[in-house]
Amino acid sequence: ERERVMQELEAMPTVSKVFPSSTNFVMFRTPNAKQVYLDIAEAGVVIRYRGNCDHCEDCLRATVGTRAENDKMLALLESITKRLRNAART
Repeated sequence: ERERVMQELEAMPTVSKVFPSSTNFVMFRTPNAKQVYLDIAEAGVVIRYRGNCDHCEDCLRATVGTRAENDKMLALLESITKRLRNAART
């Protein structure tokens, strides 16, 4: 499931980098990571903001869960990042 999540993240135009992982966590970089973190938490999905760590600007870390949990996280992530990107354009 980790490989699938990583591939889905890599395919998202709003994700600029997916870091290699051999654990049940996936770290990735996306613009406005702090706001993404807050919005996705408000929607009921917990991921971790890592932008305050060295060399992790605009990074989030998600736990790889069940397929259903991962699908929910990925759908919310895509929706939230697109909304934020479009808002920045206006």
